[in-house]
Amino acid sequence: MIGYIRTILISMTAVLVLALVLTGCSAGEPTNTPASVDVKTVETTDAENRRSPASVFSKATGVTSKDRQIALNVTPSTVTYDEFFDISIDGLGQGGVIPPGSLTVEGVKLQIPGYFGVAGEIPRGGRDGGVTFSTKVPANTESGTRELVLTLPNQSTASTSFNFHGASITMSDTEPAPNQKITIVGSLFSPLSAPGRREGMRTHQISGQETSVVSLNGMALHAPNVDYPIMIDRLGTFSAEITLPAALIEDESKIQVVDTGGRVGNSAFHIANPHVDIQPSDTYPGETLVLNGTGFPARNDIGNETSAVDVVYSYVIDEGKPTQHYRHVDLGQVAADEHGQFSWTSAVPEQARIPSNNLIVFTASSGEPLAIEHGIPGPVISVEPVRAYSGSDIAITLRGQHTGYVLPPGAVTLGGARLDMPGYFGVAGTKPTTDDLGEVTYRTNIPKDVLPGQKWLVFDLPGGGELYTSLQILEADLSFTPDAAVPGQVITVESSGFGVSGDASSSQGARSKIAGEGDSYVNLDGTKLKPPYVDYPIEITADGDLAFELRLPIGDPLLGKLAVEIEIIDTLGRRGSGLIYLSQPSVYIFPTESDRGSTIFVIGMGFQASPERKAKHQVDLFYGEHHMGTAYTDEEGSFESDFIVPADISAGVSYPVTAKTTDQTLVVEHIVPSRYLSVVPNVISIGEALTIRGAGFLPFTKVRLTLGAYQVAPPIELSTDRFGTIEVIVDVPESIRLGERSVRIWVHDESIQTTVEVID
Repeated sequence: MIGYIRTILISMTAVLVLALVLTGCSAGEPTNTPASVDVKTVETTDAENRRSPASVFSKATGVTSKDRQIALNVTPSTVTYDEFFDISIDGLGQGGVIPPGSLTVEGVKLQIPGYFGVAGEIPRGGRDGGVTFSTKVPANTESGTRELVLTLPNQSTASTSFNFHGASITMSDTEPAPNQKITIVGSLFSPLSAPGRREGMRTHQISGQETSVVSLNGMALHAPNVDYPIMIDRLGTFSAEITLPAALIEDESKIQVVDTGGRVGNSAFHIANPHVDIQPSDTYPGETLVLNGTGFPARNDIGNETSAVDVVYSYVIDEGKPTQHYRHVDLGQVAADEHGQFSWTSAVPEQARIPSNNLIVFTASSGEPLAIEHGIPGPVISVEPVRAYSGSDIAITLRGQHTGYVLPPGAVTLGGARLDMPGYFGVAGTKPTTDDLGEVTYRTNIPKDVLPGQKWLVFDLPGGGELYTSLQILEADLSFTPDAAVPGQVITVESSGFGVSGDASSSQGARSKIAGEGDSYVNLDGTKLKPPYVDYPIEITADGDLAFELRLPIGDPLLGKLAVEIEIIDTLGRRGSGLIYLSQPSVYIFPTESDRGSTIFVIGMGFQASPERKAKHQVDLFYGEHHMGTAYTDEEGSFESDFIVPADISAGVSYPVTAKTTDQTLVVEHIVPSRYLSVVPNVISIGEALTIRGAGFLPFTKVRLTLGAYQVAPPIELSTDRFGTIEVIVDVPESIRLGERSVRIWVHDESIQTTVEVID
């Protein structure tokens, strides 16, 4: 009896030793979906069970040390503050209990009913070995996906995860600068109804005392970086300004807020890294730089740190040599604004070399110095506009030269042609001379004889070497109506925007014309056209519009060509060009097969045009050796004609149909069929008229016709005409037998036949 009592006391002592004080509360947004389960068990062999007596714990709880599958579920899967949620445990065993401290959320012990004043009965396994009970999540649980872990004394464990919808913080700037003052807004913090308010507090707050503080990377913030207390309204929301001390800033930082109700909210953020954008990128010594900085220590009104940034220009000496080193020029000091940004201008030190790769160093009150590369380019040449017509004005700029350098005459060429330079050889203006920054711009004119295309503009450097840039010499596009024509035809030539480059040019919009003198002509494949082919002058509007008529020459200039180029040059030397395609001559006949005596229609196109009545262009037509007549082309080089196939040709032979001019001959074939016999219609009723036709016979020859057994006997004697053709119409006799009947023609002792279907 005494031993039994001792055993009971030992068991109770073991339970008390295992119990731990539990804190916190929980709430939930109910759903019907249990969280997923991750189960882990520790196996004990039967031999070990036989060797090991039941432990004090197993005697007290009913859970013995043997293999058991423990399952853990949470319902609902998303919970929040001050609301109960259900925990279901399967595999506990009948009568088994959940000891205190065995359930934890992220290492924090969860309250279990029946222990340490928590309402409810101690959870015990039912007949099926399972148990379900309700509890709350501790108030200091952080928002997000959390893990619930069950650890039993026999080392069996199970875990599952759930979503905790807790306090959260948003920041007014998600990538702030060091020392920057930002606004944080908290939600779902302890409302008026939440427990834990101290005496005298109307609502919960972030008090600044003990654990109820705002912290940055684990370090509590105090005045002047934050003013306490931060009051939380009745719904659990607050707003406060805080300053982010540069000394506590890390690349990956976190703000944490704990209120007097124990609720915790976090916000992770990246700190803005210092950066400076330098514009423009191709500055020379003495020219102005614009420096735009971000991510530097910000200016604030608490005065604990400075936002000043020292700027030093380090220019290289002996670049690329073993003796390479830097010399430093203090550019001054700039202060970042309340966002850690600045915009500042400074000149590139005149001591810097051309070309060179240098550094601009920015040193703030905290953090490492920031070095930004700044390259000074070599000398360059540029031109405006970059697209222009021959004869147009252009502006040439040289940069990166020595101060006071006078450009020598002939130093600049375009496509190999030397350009005029002010101050030399009678050209008006002063000689181009570089200014204090080593830069000079002067205007000149593109020579009229520079042909269209991409050209190199070249400057010969003093002491050797060259600078290059490109200039596109434009030419206008010409359009033609029609877009294909023939020699002698009059076409309309048009252009829109002639001489307008779309870039700045002093000659753009200048009035000009195509004069018909000097170099200002309309050219056809390089040959100047004069009246009567073109009437000069051709006026060009200020908007670059022009239109004129042009008659294409006849003869050698166009003979055998598929297209020719038409080019215009105005009095300013500007050019335009286009290709006009030449229609090639062709002849068509209809029909292509017919009898002697039939009419053939002939159509010709692409021949020399006849624009004037007095200068008609003649086309002779031949059938074989027979001259069939003459046709004349119209103003577009086309003609139409017809003739009768001669009688004195053989049947069953093809003959050439020829269209011939003084310089062109075109031939097509026409076929005269062999002798044949035909009837119309080929199905006929008794008493109806039947047309019988035969062709290809000798002319003026007597013939005999039969229809079935009947001889066709018209009132006159039957014979072929002068073309060897015969045609007769007869009535089908009533006495003829029905069905297919033969129709036969006899010429001398020869005959040919066909058939006709006779119906009732």
